[in-house]
Amino acid sequence: MASAASARRAELRQNPTAGPLAAAGVFFFLAAALTYRADVSLWLSHHHAHVIEKALLVLDRGRLELIGFFYPPLPFLLMLSWPSPVFAGLLAAGCGAGLVWILTRELSCLPFPRPASFGLLLGLATPTTFFLFTQSLWEALLLVLLVVARTQCVEFVSRGNTRALFIAGLALGLAFLANYYVLLFTLPYAFTMLLFVRTTRRGAGVAAAFVLVFPMVATIFGWMYLSWVFTGEPLAFTRDPASRRVVPAVPTTHPRRLRGVRARLTDVRLRVS
Repeated sequence: MASAASARRAELRQNPTAGPLAAAGVFFFLAAALTYRADVSLWLSHHHAHVIEKALLVLDRGRLELIGFFYPPLPFLLMLSWPSPVFAGLLAAGCGAGLVWILTRELSCLPFPRPASFGLLLGLATPTTFFLFTQSLWEALLLVLLVVARTQCVEFVSRGNTRALFIAGLALGLAFLANYYVLLFTLPYAFTMLLFVRTTRRGAGVAAAFVLVFPMVATIFGWMYLSWVFTGEPLAFTRDPASRRVVPAVPTTHPRRLRGVRARLTDVRLRVS
């Protein structure tokens, strides 16, 4: 019994729970307070306004297939239950709390002094961080999913946990539905699998990289197909929705008419002078 109790204490030291949960709770409380303050002040970011507008449009028309015209779909689907600025901010705050929980848990397992770990966590308390985790749900989802994928990749490389590798691949696949910038991070993750997989089996690194990348590749081609079906352009999602403007056609004018207009303007200037 004594050995079991000591093993339990060692496991708790390796996987602390109280400190990370407290840090995540403090961060969520501060982010929720900022979200409430922004809602009272009638302040809303362009990202959340775009997501809420699309969710309200789908609920008003009762046509979920309109998702084919919208990217990223993951924040959009999350907002369907309650399309409001407060809910969007709380979802982003929850992502931030999850990120703080993961980072605090990893710092607690490292041989760092507690003041140093506390100082590293305080480095997250910046205006940019709180804006990101209150008014930018897309990037908040991307960051927390990337951190989850990174943690699971480390778990697979260090301990050979195959389940962690599958979780990392699924996290990267979901991250593409939040922001296509995940493509910039997936290749380094796959390259890490090729270099640091600890096994003597031939082709194990390639297999691990394939398992890691396949969910995201399948998600990319699936979404490209939906984008092609609904918009006629498979890469339409790579453009920011706010950048699509309807430019009115400018009527063409004959060069002789332009010369006549310039001549009349010259006459007017001479008369005025």
